[in-house]
Amino acid sequence: MTKRINPALPFFVILLFLFNGCTNQTSGIEDALASITADDLKKDVEILSSDKFEGRSPASKGEELTIEFLKNEFQALGLKPGNKDSFFQEVPLVKITSTPSKTLEISGNNISNKFQSGDEFVGTTMRVIEEVSLENSEMIYVGYGIVAPEYGWND
Repeated sequence: MTKRINPALPFFVILLFLFNGCTNQTSGIEDALASITADDLKKDVEILSSDKFEGRSPASKGEELTIEFLKNEFQALGLKPGNKDSFFQEVPLVKITSTPSKTLEISGNNISNKFQSGDEFVGTTMRVIEEVSLENSEMIYVGYGIVAPEYGWND
């Protein structure tokens, strides 16, 4: 299982804790606001958006770096984990990889056409099952979904 984080969440969570003055319960909102600087926010944004974090995609090295960065920031603020010993919650994710056969054959009414995978057709699904088959199925062409009347194009 992997931990998934919305890319904008780190900024909002850190701001929330700073605005609530979590490091010092007696501080007022003014102290929390004064502790937020443009330079600190810029530094965090530069770190999280750097090439090193590889876009922070789920199940990637960049995600692991982001999680570690957030954990360190939370600890630096003096926060305690809210999910037993963790700041994070496990979220099950599914990765779907399409591996279509090399050709797609469409036949009927004494007509037969073959199409090459990747060049002439792309097959994919969002169904979370081990295998999907399109044998003896109706075919619907959707193109790229582009509607551009200025170019006379409508998929």
